[in-house]
Parts: sequence; C-alpha cells; structure tokens
Amino acid sequence: MRLHAQTATIEAGRVHILADAPWVDDYLHEFLVFPNGKHDDQVDSTAQFLHWLSKPKMVSEGAYEYMRREAEKVLAAQKASAPQPVKQEYAMGSVEWEAEQVRKEAEEAEALRREAQTLASRAQPMRQPPPRRPAEDCRPALPPSSTASAMLQSNGPRYVRLKSPRMGQVYTLSGKRLDIEPDMTVQMLEEDAKPLLASNSGWEKLSDENE
Repeated sequence: MRLHAQTATIEAGRVHILADAPWVDDYLHEFLVFPNGKHDDQVDSTAQFLHWLSKPKMVSEGAYEYMRREAEKVLAAQKASAPQPVKQEYAMGSVEWEAEQVRKEAEEAEALRREAQTLASRAQPMRQPPPRRPAEDCRPALPPSSTASAMLQSNGPRYVRLKSPRMGQVYTLSGKRLDIEPDMTVQMLEEDAKPLLASNSGWEKLSDENE
C-alpha cells in the first residue's frame, strides 16, 4: 500500500503537523485506527503527497505553479462576484424545521462522541498483560474470609459527580449520552469520568456518589 512506502519518512521525523490545528485530533485518530477505521481519506491523501514530494520535480515547475496560483485568483474573484445562495429558513414548528433540529442534534451527538473517543485514547495508557506466575506458584487460592466476601459484594458500580465546562450533552467511554444538568453538573460512572478529568479540558470532580 502507498502508506507503507512512506513509513520510513514518517518514522524519521520528517513530517510535521500543526499541534494546535482544529483538525489535528481527527487527523491523528484516523492514522491511529488505520486500516481498521471507517475513513481513510486523510491517510491516503497524506501518502500520495509524500510520494509526490519524493519524486523528481518536472521541468518548469515554477512557471506551472505561478500559472496555477493566478488561475486560483481568477476563480476566487469569480466566486466572490457570483450571487450567494440564500439559506432556507423554516417556520418554527413546521415539518422542515423539526427535521432541521433532528439533523443538528445528530451532528452535535456525533461531535461529542468523537470528542469522548479522542479524550479516552489520550488518557488511557496501553494496557500491559499481567506477568505470568511460575508454575510452582500456581496454587489454588484460599477461600476468602467472611469480611472480604462482604466487601466484594458491597463494591458495586461507583458513580461520581463532575462539573462540566459547558452545557449540552457528553458521550462517555461506555457509550452513554448524558445530559448536563442546569447547574452544569453530571453524574457518571467513575471509569467514564477518568478520561475527562485527565484531559485538562475544564472538567472538575465534585463528589463521590458512593461515599
């Protein structure tokens, strides 16, 4: 595949991207899940560009680039002078208005889901398998005491309450969509709260609901 041919260039540190660009999270996420991700457009275009960059340049490339930029200026001027399409506005409560609201909610939910996945991938380190014990140490464990059994039975799911940096909804790592309450707080599982707290994006732990 084309990307495999560019692996050496990327590993050598010769490819740089803007750290604060608004598209960098989606761009890196697509690379991390490739080739098992749903989309690979940015991966493919990056591989094509690096391949083009490594090839010998054509004769008179400077003149070609100059004419290309001039053509872009002409097209931009034509586009600016063309009549702009009027955005359709629907009456509140109409069928079209309801459909528009459903579409907007779906887009916001998808954006929140992607943000939760990105935060989780940043916060969670790679899990290492537990070390294998020697064969002579693989003895059956002693039955737990009554006190330990009571503690294990009482340890159910742990919930925490967080203060959100914004209103709306949040997608959790467990796949739930939670509504932010009017006081800017939300209750969720402790495991779902960990990536949000570790992201340094304004989330704040208020209390442990199990205490």
